[in-house]
Amino acid sequence: MAAIHIEPTVTSHSWDLAQYEPMVRLKEKYGLVYEFTEGVTVPEGERVGRSYAERDFDIIMFTSWYPDAIKAIARDYPHIVVLGAGGGTELHVLYPPPEKIPPNVGHYDSYLHESAYLCGYLAGKMTKTNIIGVVGQYPVLNANRYFNGFIQGVYDAFGGIPWGEKRNPNVDVKITWIFTWYDPPKGREAAISLIEAGADIIFSDAAGASTGAAEKGVHFIAAQFERPDIDWAPEVVLASSNWVLDGIFEEIILSVMEDRFEAKEYYAGMAEGGAKFKINLPEVVPSEVKDELRVLEERILAGELVIQPIVTQPEDHWGL
Repeated sequence: MAAIHIEPTVTSHSWDLAQYEPMVRLKEKYGLVYEFTEGVTVPEGERVGRSYAERDFDIIMFTSWYPDAIKAIARDYPHIVVLGAGGGTELHVLYPPPEKIPPNVGHYDSYLHESAYLCGYLAGKMTKTNIIGVVGQYPVLNANRYFNGFIQGVYDAFGGIPWGEKRNPNVDVKITWIFTWYDPPKGREAAISLIEAGADIIFSDAAGASTGAAEKGVHFIAAQFERPDIDWAPEVVLASSNWVLDGIFEEIILSVMEDRFEAKEYYAGMAEGGAKFKINLPEVVPSEVKDELRVLEERILAGELVIQPIVTQPEDHWGL
């Protein structure tokens, strides 16, 4: 194993950090040559990726939304393993049937719908207005999974969904999409707009949303990764649904080192150690709610409580 390269885009700040930290740990463990390139726009992806391919890196890992770069580099450098992550680079999206998936292409993701479900249950138990706001970047497949998991958790905190109805009439979940990967002012404005519409908890994967929550003095729950939002507004970050990518990365690295890499989806949920739920302000959560969440988490980990990975856009699935 000579070298590994991960090529992120600056527009996915929390995803970049979630990747960088485990790779630093694995670099030391396995003696990797590891490089990390920031600020690569989608049009620049192929050029930058090729520069690493020409230096004979063994693995090139892209984040979301570099489909053309991944396909081109994998085609022209069949000896290099190329992977995409998150939305837009799922294998069935890159190579829709009956296209054949090349043996050197993979996709990786941490499934957050289960940890997001626990976030939603907490939000449902903590809201006073019975209005909860969601700020999303884009309604892509992987984001839809965790937003739907969150909404299911909210509804279950209110006794589930009445038979024959898509939405629970006892609580109102409002969603705003900002249609950008990184625009903190937009995220802030969207959160403030939802709060002004009555939301007293904001759940979001968008930069800046926690800042809006802090300005209005309402709780924020991080949809993807705790650190950026805690750095910006730690006083309002009630909880977080976190990626844990160490195991996924180690599986990929070892498969390449041992010449057994498979062209497949590499993913993990809570039971596989790929995601975790964390309460960041335990002092404000009633003990009985923490006890309920502990039981729910144990049931998820044991496989007794199955949270369905729903990829339909939340408004369509729940009738919002």
